[in-house]
Order: sequence, then C-alpha cells, then structure tokens
Amino acid sequence: MEIDVKLSDLQVVPNMFKDVKYYATGTISKEVETLLSNGGAQLESHITDLMTHLIVGSDPDEIEMGEVKEIYEKPVVLQSWVVLSAKCNTLLPKEPCHSTQEKKVNNHQTWHWSNMGSASPV
Repeated sequence: MEIDVKLSDLQVVPNMFKDVKYYATGTISKEVETLLSNGGAQLESHITDLMTHLIVGSDPDEIEMGEVKEIYEKPVVLQSWVVLSAKCNTLLPKEPCHSTQEKKVNNHQTWHWSNMGSASPV
C-alpha cells in the first residue's frame, strides 16, 4: 500500500504514540520511525508480551507476524497505519490497516480511506 503523502512534511501530534510499544518486522522507513519516535512510541528490541503493536514494513518475517498474532494476540499493522494516524492526528483503528494489504471487512463494514482527514465506514 503506497501512501501519497510527503512524509518529510508530515508532523505528528506530541505524545500521539505514547502508549505504543512496538516491534518492527521487515524494513520500516526512516520517516515512519521518526513519526513514531516524535510521537512518543517506544521500540522494543524483540517480541514480548509488553509490546502493544507489531509494525510491518517491506519484506516482513511471516513467522514473526504469525507469532505476534497467534501467541501474543497483539495487533499486526502496516507501517501505513502510522502514516495515516499521523495524517489524521489520531490513532486510527488497527483493524483496517491489517497486514494482509487487502480491504478489511470488520463487523460487516468496509473501511474506505478518503480525504485522509478521517476514517469512516462506507
């Protein structure tokens, strides 16, 4: 999923990610790492029960993704979730940015991202 936003121009609300303790699998862009850091997120050095999110970059480790989802029951989100949350100035629901890169149907609602000012079911 490509995000058509100049990441270098994107600012994050202070402490927006303060409750996010994440581990990253795959290659996460430096801009996304900066957004997380500036927003108060904490990077975990390995997968633990204390982390709150697994953030998926390019070329992720499928075993890590399965472990986090099945064993630790933590949300697995694409790095685009970080960008979209920063763009909307709020933490977005985790389900629509699931790592399958497909449209996610949740409770019979299909989520559609438009205008990047808000997320709303259609």
